[in-house]
Amino acid sequence: MIIEKKTLEDVNYRAFKMIIKRKSNPLNIEIIKFYSLFLVTVFFVYYTSPGINRLYFLLLLFLFWLSKKDYSWFVFAFILIAKPALLFHGGLATDIHRIPFYKITTGVSFDFFDLFFITSFIKALARGKRTKLILRKPLIYLLLYLIFLFLISFFYGMNFELLTSSFRKFIVFTLFISFPYLVYKKEDFFKFIHLVFPIMFLIIFSQLLYLYTGNNLYSVMTAKGTSSIIQLQEIQGHSTFIRPMAGGEMLIFFSLIFSLFLIEKKDYPGKKSYLYIILGLSILSIFISATRSWIVMFAIILLLYSIFIVKKKARLLFNTSLIMLILFFSYLFIPRFAYSVDNTWRRVSTIEYLIGGDVTAGGTLQRIDKRLPKVLEGFGKNPIFGWGFSATCEKYYDQHVGNFNLLMQVGVVGEILFLYFWFMHFNMTFTTNKYLSYNNSFKSSILVLAIGFLGTLILHFTSFQFFGYSVDLERLIFIIIFISFSESFGRAALKAEMSKKPPDIITNFR
Repeated sequence: MIIEKKTLEDVNYRAFKMIIKRKSNPLNIEIIKFYSLFLVTVFFVYYTSPGINRLYFLLLLFLFWLSKKDYSWFVFAFILIAKPALLFHGGLATDIHRIPFYKITTGVSFDFFDLFFITSFIKALARGKRTKLILRKPLIYLLLYLIFLFLISFFYGMNFELLTSSFRKFIVFTLFISFPYLVYKKEDFFKFIHLVFPIMFLIIFSQLLYLYTGNNLYSVMTAKGTSSIIQLQEIQGHSTFIRPMAGGEMLIFFSLIFSLFLIEKKDYPGKKSYLYIILGLSILSIFISATRSWIVMFAIILLLYSIFIVKKKARLLFNTSLIMLILFFSYLFIPRFAYSVDNTWRRVSTIEYLIGGDVTAGGTLQRIDKRLPKVLEGFGKNPIFGWGFSATCEKYYDQHVGNFNLLMQVGVVGEILFLYFWFMHFNMTFTTNKYLSYNNSFKSSILVLAIGFLGTLILHFTSFQFFGYSVDLERLIFIIIFISFSESFGRAALKAEMSKKPPDIITNFR
């Protein structure tokens, strides 16, 4: 006779399901505390002197070291890095209102995030739970190739500035160890998601503020008037129009994927109406920002979700009809909303120029005719291994052409390693789903993660770079977190399945 034992992880998740249903919800209290800390941080960044600001962020590192809720601190770092509502976007040494940096010596300095990653890595090694990654093999290959590229970069030309900047770029990769070592309980991943969701209300508020007043939240707080980051775009044949850029695109993308993930999770204990609100806000935010690549990517994700995941088509039709009805009446009776919709549609419609052979998309796109040739020139000079982290790489580097920029830096050999990593991620997801029974609560949710990962690749191959060794920090931390979520939920789904009928399935990931 086989005696089924309840694991501590299962007990913890059941506890999470219980507390989310209580009236005095501890999760709600935690959300209030978390965003209180966020507001305090906004105050110290924008309304105190740089010296006091530096001391405050050192205090945050100390509190992180003492904390037992590591997931909340990773959310905190994720949100600050993602710059919601265009807050915290200052990055120059001359910027007064910015996340602080700390000068060690001439030419050597670290910002708060560098110190946060170092602290989390030390804490993970000292106190974390060793977690064996399912994708460890492709990640190890990519790590070894990173070391190889770094070494050969000295032969291509590498000065002290490039050397120090490369080391700073490498620090973030420690998250592949520190995040899964410190965040490994199933309920902590769900809390992580719920701590991110409320930031959508701030992002939408900032966009509407600009749409109605001409000033975004950042410019209002700093009394600088209209921010230069808010873009005025001119479409061929149309007048100039306002694009209320959202900021925090990675947070919006995260909210889209994981609201869908929880909607499809059969035993989700909270109110799904809240998830639909977050889903709607994420779609609305990207739409009114008039960002073509994001709009197309979101549309593809939602289309694939509707076709391959949603089982109750009637429910989907009802919810979609309700949303369309609300948007229709908003369009009729809210002039500013109608203005935004009209101009967003005009911008998206320029894709017709691309289809017709105009690589400039009616004069609104420079990626293909101006940016791409320069990157391809660099790739053609060293196609096998790429230019690594050298001065030559800096000369040709341009993240706006996505995978071509990756090819220029890592060469064909590196591209093959990334292709292997992408394939193994999909293999992990679909193999997991294959072994799950229909009654498994993760059955449909796991497929949402596969579609979400496809979304990152769509942007990577058609727009800006999502994968690589020198990607913008907000995209890189999103990818690391997303991979950790995929692995954790995959393991949780398999454990739930094995408790019913333990098959020999773990070997499929080796």
